Amino acid sequence: MTGDATPIPTPDRDLHEDNDAPRELLLVVPSRGRPANVDRLYAALRHTCTAGTQLLVCLDRDDADNYPRVPGIAYEVREPLGFVSWLNEIFPLYARQFRYLGSLGDDHVPLTRGWDSRVVEVLRELGTGLCYGNDLLQGERLPTACFMTSDIISVLGFAAPPELLHMFSDNFWLALGRSIRRIRYLPEVIIEHRHFINGKAEKDATYAESTAQMSRDQAAFRFYLSTRFEADAAKVRAFARPRRLSPGHDSGCT
Repeated sequence: MTGDATPIPTPDRDLHEDNDAPRELLLVVPSRGRPANVDRLYAALRHTCTAGTQLLVCLDRDDADNYPRVPGIAYEVREPLGFVSWLNEIFPLYARQFRYLGSLGDDHVPLTRGWDSRVVEVLRELGTGLCYGNDLLQGERLPTACFMTSDIISVLGFAAPPELLHMFSDNFWLALGRSIRRIRYLPEVIIEHRHFINGKAEKDATYAESTAQMSRDQAAFRFYLSTRFEADAAKVRAFARPRRLSPGHDSGCT
């Protein structure tokens, strides 16, 4: 494995161990210039998680020393990568160790106790699929914090189209979930997005860099949709696991 990593302490094995009995949910959170946000997120996870969820924080090497290492958080440290590149590096790396993978920004704050158990329950029911909660900003419109079954990553080889730098990964997840009819919105799961556009954060250098990529990523996403999206969605449909819904329970897919 490339890069530096500190495993989350567990009684029996570390984060990177390949094992025949994968764990449930891994949260992947790229962060730059925001150690206080990571502290806030980890505190929220400790108060709300009930499913043994693991947190992995991704740090650029030139910024990593600004983050105190916290027991209970795993870290990947590499040469500077954009948000999408981080996900595309890390998701395939852990797709065998975890049944479910989640993408959060370091400006998300889970508020609903047991939210992760609900996510695991829904993804287990879908067999193959994605789900997302209410971020109090985009709501049902976009999965800014998105969770998916790891087989999607194994089939596609990426978390979001590699043409993207930062923006429109959530648009991709929504489009993919709708195309395969395997996506669920969970309005009762509150994962607040404390962003500068809703006045819940200051606009810092990290926000400025990501918003500057908006036009470029929008064009890249449109090109991807017109050239490769249908083929990628077809791959996922072809390998999708059966749904495990109880009788009379509809999929709730949007």
